[in-house]
Order: sequence, then C-alpha cells, then structure tokens
Amino acid sequence: MKNTLWALILTLVAFTTTAQVVQNGDFGLIPGIDYEVAGITVSGVQDLDPNVVIMLTNIRVGDNIQFPDPKISDAIRTLWRQQLFENITFSVVNKSGKKVYLDIRLKELPKMSKYFITGVKKTWKDDIREELDLRAGKVVNENLVVMSRNKIQSYFREKGYLNASVDITQERDTSFNNAVILGFKVKSGERVKIGEISFVGNEAVADKVLLKAMKNTKMKGKAIFKVSKLRKKEYREDLRALVAKYNGMGYRDARIIRDTNYRVDDELINIEITVEEGRKYYFGDISFVGNTKYDTPLLRSILKINRGDIYDSQHLNERVSFDANGNDVASIYLNNGYLFSQVVPIEKNVQNDTIDVEIRIQEGRQATIRKVSITGNERTNDHVIYREVRTRPGDLFSKAMIQRTIRELSQLGYFDQTQIGVNPVPDPQTGTVDLEYTVVEKSTSQLELQGGWGANRVVGTLGLNFNNFSAKNIGNKRAWQPLPTGD
Repeated sequence: MKNTLWALILTLVAFTTTAQVVQNGDFGLIPGIDYEVAGITVSGVQDLDPNVVIMLTNIRVGDNIQFPDPKISDAIRTLWRQQLFENITFSVVNKSGKKVYLDIRLKELPKMSKYFITGVKKTWKDDIREELDLRAGKVVNENLVVMSRNKIQSYFREKGYLNASVDITQERDTSFNNAVILGFKVKSGERVKIGEISFVGNEAVADKVLLKAMKNTKMKGKAIFKVSKLRKKEYREDLRALVAKYNGMGYRDARIIRDTNYRVDDELINIEITVEEGRKYYFGDISFVGNTKYDTPLLRSILKINRGDIYDSQHLNERVSFDANGNDVASIYLNNGYLFSQVVPIEKNVQNDTIDVEIRIQEGRQATIRKVSITGNERTNDHVIYREVRTRPGDLFSKAMIQRTIRELSQLGYFDQTQIGVNPVPDPQTGTVDLEYTVVEKSTSQLELQGGWGANRVVGTLGLNFNNFSAKNIGNKRAWQPLPTGD
C-alpha cells in the first residue's frame, strides 16, 4: 500500500512550515497541472470535529489544486494559528485520473490535567494560582507556557523580586489520553532594592522636590515607612505624580522623556528619569460666558483665581467643578436645582507665558425631585431613614442636601459609611429627577464581659448593648432575629 500512502507530504514541524514532495509511489503528479479534490479525510484527531478542521483549511471537495499549491501552504498556516497541533501533514492518499484524495493527518497538542507550584510559600502560591487562572483541559501550547511564565515573573516584579525565575516542566499523565501535568518551579531570588534615583533636565525644580512627589518609589535607606523596591504599577503612578507636580507649579507642558533602570548588582538597581520642563505659565484673563442666573462678580468670588496666578489646570478644574467641599462654580447651580447645567473651562488663548481662560456655562432648566426611595435596609425601618432625608418630592434638586442626607445617615451608626450612596435618575424631558439612596447595614449590638478576682471568688459582669432596638416589634415573632430591630 505504499503507493496509497505517499505522493505529496507537506509537513509542519516545530513552529515552521516546510513543504516536501516525496515520490514514493506511481501517482505521477505533474507540477502545474490542475487536479480536482475528490475527497478529504482527517486523521489523528480525538477531540476535534473533522468537519471543522476541513472548514478551517478553506479547501473543499470539487476545488482544483496543483502540486505544489499555495492553497495547501495557506491551509497549514491557518491550522497552525489555532495553536492546537504539534504536527500537521497533508498527504495525497489516492488518485484517479485528474482526481485526488487528500488526508490531513494531525497530532494534537496535549491538554493539561492539573498543575503544581513549588519553591514559594503558600500565600504566594494562592496568589499565583489566581494570576494564572488555569483550568484542566487547557491545550498546552507555546503561548500558554510563555504567558504563564510572564504572569509569574510579573507577579514577583511587582513585589520587587526582579531576579525571579520559572522552570516549567511537562509530565505525561497516564490517567488520561494525551494529557500532561504542568510543574512550575519558582525561584523568587532576593528582593532588588533601589540604590539611587536621579533626574536629568530638571533645572527649575530641585531633585528633593521631585523625590518627595514620588510617594511609593523610594531609595534604599531614605524611606522610614516604605520598603525600597521597584513595583511597576506604583512606579508608573509616581511618574504621573511627577508630571502632576510640575503642572501644579505652572509647567503645563512638562513631560517625562525617558526613564531607565539599570542593575548595579543582583540586589541593587539605579533609576534615571529624564524630564522636559517646558515654560512656566500664568493665568491671564478669565471670563464667563452663558451665565444669566448668577452675575460674573459672584462667580469670580467663588472661583478665587486671578490674573497673574500660577497656571494650574487641576486647581482650575477643582474650583470650577470638583472641589471636595462643594465650594465650586458648578455647585452654586447644582444646589439650586440646575441639575442639567454644564460648566466647562476652556483655554481660549495662549500668548507667551500667559493663558486666557473662558468658562462656558449652559445653565439649563431647574429640576424638581419626583420620587425618593431607599434600598438595602433589611432591618432598619424606612421611616427611620426617611426622617434623616433632606430631599423631598417636589423640592428643587440640591447637591448640598444630598450630601447632608448621606452625612446624617452615616451618623446613625446603623450603616457602613463607605457604602452609603445615591443614584440620581434624571429625566431632561420632564425636568424631574428620581433619587435612590442605597445603604448597607452593619451589626450595631455589643456584648461586654468583664471579670476579676475578689473575696476568694470570681466576680464578673455581663453587659448587652442593643442599638436600633424596636420596642413595638416585641410581639412580632418574625422580628426576633435574634432581637427585634429597626427603630
């Protein structure tokens, strides 16, 4: 049957596509002659649908092909891109006149049955498992191996272990067909510390000012409460903080041109950061456009930025819309019903070192509160919450009253202060807004036990403190969980 097995073999080995013509029979395939594909079979697959494989090749029964033919090379490349096979062979297994019969022989890559991690402590193993997110049945291809190694090394780099290495092994699992057990042998190495952080190009701002702006990345011996190590995420945050520091000092165009780190030895690295400071800018004329409800002098008094002040775009945005205490221009509108208002600062003109700013205002219509609701209170009765709510249906929308409501709800002591929020649902067409306050209850009851020794005996006291106790629900059996609460 030799002449039914070989006429043309196109094989993919390792990660390169190679083509061979092997005349091991008397099919007499002539280069440049069209042959009709009379049949296609797929052999060697166990978990894949042969029809799907044939579909991926883009070669169909009835197609005309030549030998050699780029269609077959393209088919091999397409199958290889699936990263499911370690060997792909196209063979002509029969020929009748100008009709040929093809067989696609595949050797599937093994699948992972399980994996183990060695060389590191348990907490790190748990973290690494989370990072890898591997599941049994994954095809073990080169991409999986490379990505797994990169994830583990990235995990350790974030912790300052820049010399971490990973040896990945594959052991055949005889319990399953074509399955392997992956082994990750990890060596964290020693934590690499930062020897020196230097700056290039900073003429206006001193090194010590820039170093202080870097809250997380510190030099060895300079940080009392911070470990000197290079964490990629925190380092990137510190680079952004450097630019923000420059911006706050008027250097609007400041940027980091380059940052490099280089090894001093296995346990020490140095960092060099090159900056371009640019020009220092100042505020020029500041004008307001679109304000009809409030006059310009009032808005200027709220803005508190004058011509000649050092230009700081972040400070400008805070004074316009994002002041932590609500003392900004936008808040005067939001506190008086103008929910649909927009206040936007625009750099109108830049002349030498002076920037003119125009604050454009779209006031819109006033919005009234249509409905107020509470969600998340499973034990606390609604009326307990509503008596603290300062926004009522029919009132004008007020950002300040919403903030006051949240503050007073947190002072009750019944709810997790970090999870009290509000979801406004505005309707611009009707000029109304629904407010939904969200709360998450916490346990407020306390058990106090005190003890001591006196008069040759043990003396103790037991105290119970139940907050939010509901006296009117004492007779309600369902309210005892374990005690009636809600008032």
